[in-house]
Amino acid sequence: MKFHEVVEKVQSENPGYIVLIRSGIFFVAVGKDAIMLNKLFNFKLICFKEKTCKCGIPVSSMKNYIPKFKQTGYSFLIYDYTDGVCKNIYRIDEKLHEEESSCMDCLKCNIKPKISIAQELKILEEM
Repeated sequence: MKFHEVVEKVQSENPGYIVLIRSGIFFVAVGKDAIMLNKLFNFKLICFKEKTCKCGIPVSSMKNYIPKFKQTGYSFLIYDYTDGVCKNIYRIDEKLHEEESSCMDCLKCNIKPKISIAQELKILEEM
């Protein structure tokens, strides 16, 4: 199962929770959960895929964020996704959030869509 499929599955099974899943050296939040972390902690958002933002916390910093997550009053689920296996490693049960948006306006995020050099040259020529 691909990472984005794992994220979507965990999010759909746990509505209202802010979900972070370890991917490599980061715990990553995607879509509505990334938007919530941006609102709560001003985390930088980047495009994960079209119309879907993500943000991350280095694994080495996660222990510092657990108390901050608790202080927000929201529910969090933290998972480890290693070797194709996704397991829950931490849970905070508080109020559930109802954020619906999976991406902020990309212009506000300062995100440029990925285009090839040829496409970029063509755009420049047309200008």
